[in-house]
Amino acid sequence: MNLVIKGKNVDVTAALRDYVEKKLGTLDKYSHHIQECNVELSVHRNPRITDPQIVEVTIYAAGAVIRAEEAAADMYSAIDLVSDKIARQLKRYEQKKMHNHSGRLKTSIALASTGTGMSEEEEAIARQFVKNKRLTVKPMNVEDAASQMELLGHNFYAFRNNETEEINIVYQRRDGDYGIIEPEGMTV
Repeated sequence: MNLVIKGKNVDVTAALRDYVEKKLGTLDKYSHHIQECNVELSVHRNPRITDPQIVEVTIYAAGAVIRAEEAAADMYSAIDLVSDKIARQLKRYEQKKMHNHSGRLKTSIALASTGTGMSEEEEAIARQFVKNKRLTVKPMNVEDAASQMELLGHNFYAFRNNETEEINIVYQRRDGDYGIIEPEGMTV
């Protein structure tokens, strides 16, 4: 497994690098499909943020992307939290990989309110595009796309449907069930 460690607003010291390697270097015992593990350590410089130390882990494993993020008051605690979280996700990934996806996937969704004190109209005006992501739209079936969405921890996932060859979006509904968005009247 290739382990890549980088820092954002923080120097990655030898002690931090050793600790990350100790905690995350053994992840391949949960899955032999892991090809690369990217770890980003970052610090928010805003004193109002209670947990400014953030660790993001992205694992590339046999066509799947598994991601976890945790924040804590100190970097070592954040590394501990994220290593436990990513280990659970890897176990779930391996269990799903062993099964044939014949059952319906179902998880609960946690809805969080913004709590900013602004009205909906003010929030809509204040929103802006702050990040642009590019993605590779891989051909897969609906069940695999739902599984990939769960592994990433997202509530939607774009993919190319194996059966129709069209771009689809699978999403998680508020009731915990899944939905799929399919294009209408378009050719790819």
